[in-house]
Amino acid sequence: MKHLPLLTIAAIVLVIVLTRLPFLDAGYGANMDAWRVANVARHLATTGEYEASRLPGYPLQEMVCAAFWWGGPMALNGLSTLMSLAAVLAFFFIARACQCRDAWAYALALAFTPVFFINSVSAKDYVWAIAFVLWALWSAIRNRPMLCALFLGLAIGCRITSGAMILPLGMILWPQLGTGKGRGMARFVVFACLMGVLCFLPVWLRYGPGFFTFYENHDRLGIGGILQRASMEVWGPLGFLGLIVAGFGIALAAFRSRRAETPSQPKLLLPLLVMITLYLIAFWRLPDQAGYLVPVIPAVLLLVALDSPRWAGLAFCGLLTASPWLSFANGRPQPGPILQDHAERMQTLNGVKGFLAFCNQHLPPDCIVTVGAWQPIITVLAPESAERFPYLISLDEAKALLAHGHHLAYASESIREFNYRINHFDLASAGAVDVHALYLKEALPESSEQPSPAPAPQSTASAGQ
Repeated sequence: MKHLPLLTIAAIVLVIVLTRLPFLDAGYGANMDAWRVANVARHLATTGEYEASRLPGYPLQEMVCAAFWWGGPMALNGLSTLMSLAAVLAFFFIARACQCRDAWAYALALAFTPVFFINSVSAKDYVWAIAFVLWALWSAIRNRPMLCALFLGLAIGCRITSGAMILPLGMILWPQLGTGKGRGMARFVVFACLMGVLCFLPVWLRYGPGFFTFYENHDRLGIGGILQRASMEVWGPLGFLGLIVAGFGIALAAFRSRRAETPSQPKLLLPLLVMITLYLIAFWRLPDQAGYLVPVIPAVLLLVALDSPRWAGLAFCGLLTASPWLSFANGRPQPGPILQDHAERMQTLNGVKGFLAFCNQHLPPDCIVTVGAWQPIITVLAPESAERFPYLISLDEAKALLAHGHHLAYASESIREFNYRINHFDLASAGAVDVHALYLKEALPESSEQPSPAPAPQSTASAGQ
């Protein structure tokens, strides 16, 4: 890394830090898995006992967060910001190594891609894993197989699906290994897997071989929803428009039978395409969250940098950098994805606090309330009341609670439906009360106006992986 442009690096760091600071204190994230990370971090720090935030486990991130749990959202979200900064700097160095003339623009484009930005200010693991993946990619380009394996093993420790990168990274390393390619590749694979296994040792000791699973208790999206999640939720409207512009530029350059202005790296093209394909297949298997496609973003950016005309690449970067701030609905400008995410986080946080206050005021202390995806938030905000607010309740659990004199309730009709779909048990059949309906009943006499929406969770589940 000779002749580093220190002023450019300093500017990138400053831009990323300053744009993240306003969003760090709005809870741990809109996704409930982020709150699960906060819960297990506190549990590990206070008891010394490892628990996975959700299977198959994300042990490296979870254990690091345990050292900072006392700092609340600013600390855990701030760690994600630091990891996002590490990812962007790694990408900057990769782009420079690929002789990209506008490496700084592509680095900022990665930093401001909506799904990347959102997860850089929450306690989720996506940016942790991609940071190590990108440093592994940089090591592979520079023909440092053992360093590449180390970073890949750490990425696996943050997110087990990072193991898919063994194939594209191996494709980059293979032609550089010289004589003894087989032995060199074997050492790379074994060391990467060994590092991943060491990271997952706490998970194995806690759960045994059954840890390798994930939760799939959702209704699967239709094709329209999947495409929406893979496009607008990843890139945002402006970023997706930029992607179309870049694609048009690449096609136009190919039609004119000349290469893009940016020097291409043929050895990277196939590994990047393999990288994109692997994660698209995984996403199609479980299209639960747009964050699953975070590894696709740097691969797409590199392909654009390598094979598009300079004007198209810069247009893509510019639109992508603006994408988190501005969106459109019904042809009208709207706050962008990061602003919408922040508003949703604040609304959810205030809603849960109002929900807890309402339950404490209007429900008997022995009433057990099924709350679905709000359960991790309640466990963080009111750990002393966590047992009163279970995620879901089975028929046998309901019978045991009723036998011990407890009352039953559920947060909203959607929670009742979710509980029935998962446990095949209707809470209302056991006399459970709808807290949302009770809220409306209590609110209506106080005002002739329509009451504000009652605190009621609408999202009821969040998958592992």
